[in-house]
Amino acid sequence: MPEFKKSNALMANVTATSYVIKGLKHYTRYFIQITVCQDPTAPETHCSTRRAWQYVRTKPIVDADRVDNSTINVEILNGTSNIRITWMNPVDPNGLIVAYKVKVINTAKQSTPVDQCIPVSSEWNPAVNGAVFEGLNDGDYRLV
Repeated sequence: MPEFKKSNALMANVTATSYVIKGLKHYTRYFIQITVCQDPTAPETHCSTRRAWQYVRTKPIVDADRVDNSTINVEILNGTSNIRITWMNPVDPNGLIVAYKVKVINTAKQSTPVDQCIPVSSEWNPAVNGAVFEGLNDGDYRLV
């Protein structure tokens, strides 16, 4: 079946009642439109003016939104009880990242987790700014 791209559109002449489109990006919204034509070689003006259409979203990739553990860096700030945690963005996430939730837990029993929800903005970069936790009690901490 011949296919050709028109700007960001894929057009195909199909004689069956189904068609598989390959190579779509994960968790992306697409506009699908179907037009009925009597003669696939005729110009588009010889096709039905009533088009069927639908918006669809491809499935997400389960681990695409995870931060790679090897990119996480923990820095103690000036020998204080303050730490900065930095990391790299996921390489190919499922859509736009709007925030990161960072949680640290003191490994001592009965310890309350400390967490932050950091909204993403154009001025903030997880690899530079990261998350700063201030006034942590002495102890070993686990990043969740």
